[in-house]
Amino acid sequence: MNKLFTKYIFLFSFVVVLQGISVAQTSGGHRIDSLKNILKTAKEDSNKVDGLNELTFTLSQVGSYDTALVYSKTAQTLSEKIGYKSGLAICYMERGNVYSSMGSFTSALESYFKALSIAKETENKKILPRILIDLGNVYFNQGPRSKALEYYLEALTMFKEAGEKKGIAADMGNIANVYSEEGNYPNALEYYFKALAITEEIGDKNESAINLGNLGNTYHLQDNCPKALEYHFKALAITQEIGDKDGTAVELGNIGDIYNDEGDFPQALQYSLKSLALSQEIGDQDNVADVLYTIGNIYCNLADYSKALDYHFKGLFMARSIGDKTEVNKLYIGLGRIYLKQNKYQQAGKFLDSAINVSENTGDKKLTENAYGLLVKLDSATGNYKTAYEDHKKYMQYYDSIVNTESVKKIAQMEVGYEFQKREDSIKAVQEKTEIIKTAEIKKKSIITYSIVAILLLILILATLFINRQQIKYRKDKIILEKEKQRVEGELSTAQILLNEYVNSIVEKNNLLEHVNTEMEELRSLKSKEVDEIRTDQLEKLQKLTILTEADWDKFKELFEKVHKGFFIRLKEKMPDITQAEMRLVCLAKLKLDSKQMSKILGVSLNTLRTARYRLRKKFDLSEDDSIDIIAESI
Repeated sequence: MNKLFTKYIFLFSFVVVLQGISVAQTSGGHRIDSLKNILKTAKEDSNKVDGLNELTFTLSQVGSYDTALVYSKTAQTLSEKIGYKSGLAICYMERGNVYSSMGSFTSALESYFKALSIAKETENKKILPRILIDLGNVYFNQGPRSKALEYYLEALTMFKEAGEKKGIAADMGNIANVYSEEGNYPNALEYYFKALAITEEIGDKNESAINLGNLGNTYHLQDNCPKALEYHFKALAITQEIGDKDGTAVELGNIGDIYNDEGDFPQALQYSLKSLALSQEIGDQDNVADVLYTIGNIYCNLADYSKALDYHFKGLFMARSIGDKTEVNKLYIGLGRIYLKQNKYQQAGKFLDSAINVSENTGDKKLTENAYGLLVKLDSATGNYKTAYEDHKKYMQYYDSIVNTESVKKIAQMEVGYEFQKREDSIKAVQEKTEIIKTAEIKKKSIITYSIVAILLLILILATLFINRQQIKYRKDKIILEKEKQRVEGELSTAQILLNEYVNSIVEKNNLLEHVNTEMEELRSLKSKEVDEIRTDQLEKLQKLTILTEADWDKFKELFEKVHKGFFIRLKEKMPDITQAEMRLVCLAKLKLDSKQMSKILGVSLNTLRTARYRLRKKFDLSEDDSIDIIAESI
């Protein structure tokens, strides 16, 4: 048995957009924390009520039902305090959704009816159809389905008055679900095809996939497996295209179910197991229960009753935990079928009787028909022919109410009508498109002409502005560049002067040193040495003080680097093993000083200087005729 897209009606509450309510766009802890932080400092007004209602919804979506109910109560108290009736109606509606998700349907109905009463009192036509849909959802799953249909039809009228196509299509799908469950397949198909036409018109692929899947389910319920597969594969293609994992899992399960009915058990298992894995991954308990039922049926058909019972009981436990009566009913019938095949008649009768009680309560004619069909076999197997006769009559009553000649004709007409309407719409669309294109072409030519003129004028204005701006920028840059050039030249000139002065001072100091040496020699030659002993001692101290020191060298390097930037780095790169003495020699050569000046500055004799030059030429692979000036100039 196919699973109807009952998820459709539960999801519908999130399709209708309400003004003044911010529907949560992101789920999980981040969104919840964000809402809580905002509400901490929010004023006690209608905005805070809306925030509390949104937090209730978000918490419910992640399964935090108890916490959601706490915030719902806070929203109720504040709404009543400030007299915000629209917020109060939404508060009760969201609380009903929490109870419905928990399986507490009595509490859900109580909350929905309070919301409905307030919405009618305030004539809030935005909220009213949504509450009606929520009420219909509860009755669809719990029965009676006639009550669900009543609320769905009332909501549909309101959507039509408001011209909300999305709401109309969604609610038509809900109405079709009721007709399909009741076995009224012509009416079900009529509403499914109408809903599909609207969703295709507005380009809603998600809802189109749901309607295609429901059409497949309805054909499957009539045992038209080829037609059912056709629609389910169309739906599967769309769900995979838009990345709808929930819809993909359901469609895989539906296809597996159909292959099972056709006797293609390998294909049936392949699709069903894929559906089960995906449903468990996304936490879709409703579909997990349904796929467990399908896999149990496959193993039952393969006569592996142990596995069949295992899957059915797992599915039954899950269906009961989420309060899905339709799924519970199907699993009762499935368990009855397995026990009947095992000749365990007492257990079979127990589950089949339970199935009839549930299906008659919910108004599911197809499941009631299936249950009575199995009871006929059970009664015959146990020799209870009188009861078998009575059960057979009931089976035929349900069968005839579902399948008859007129129904088959009407179903065929529905499909032909849908295809014809699509072709008609297509022709009309082409004609309208042609007219629109003609009008658009005329407008386009005018727009292009005006646009070209406007663009040319704009280009001219922009070009003028750009040229003026560039000219101003060029003049400013030129002034800045000239000032910078003058500054750099000034600094360089100053540095050169300081270097020359420093070199001259060193030369003068060395001249003084030579004078001192000469005078010392003269003093030493005098006989009266003891007379000038103090003077000689002072001259020796002066001689020691005036030799070129490391401090002198550091000062020299600082001035030299300002004039010849990067010289020492380049010299070291070219000759890594150069000594400090050799480095000083190259620097003095760079300043174009002669040998005498160099010897005085360095405080060495001319012979020592010649030796130093010779060694330096050897390091640089220069001949004796080459000057070390070559080294200095190359750096």
